[in-house]
Amino acid sequence: MLMSDVDAEHQANRLLEYESSGESETIAQMMEIQGVRADKSTFPIELVMNEFKLAGRRMYAGIMRGRDNAKRERTTGPRGGDTIAGGDRGAA
Repeated sequence: MLMSDVDAEHQANRLLEYESSGESETIAQMMEIQGVRADKSTFPIELVMNEFKLAGRRMYAGIMRGRDNAKRERTTGPRGGDTIAGGDRGAA
C-alpha cells in the first residue's frame, strides 16, 4: 500500500460518494495525502484522481508524486533547470 490506511479509506469513501451523487471533491483535484514507505515511515505525496470509461465500465486512474519533488519542480522545472518566468522564452 502506497498511502496510509486512513487516507485509503477516505479516498474509497469519496469515490463511493462520487458514484452515488455524481459530485465529488476527489475527481480531478490535487490532494495532499500521506504515503507509506516499506519501512512504514510516512511522507507527503500529491494525488490526482480522474475517471474514464472503458468498455462501458467506469474506471479510475490516479497519479501520485512525492510532494518534495513537486515543490522542487515548481521552482526549478521538471528537469532541475531554472523555470522561465515570462518575457524571452529562449529565442536564439
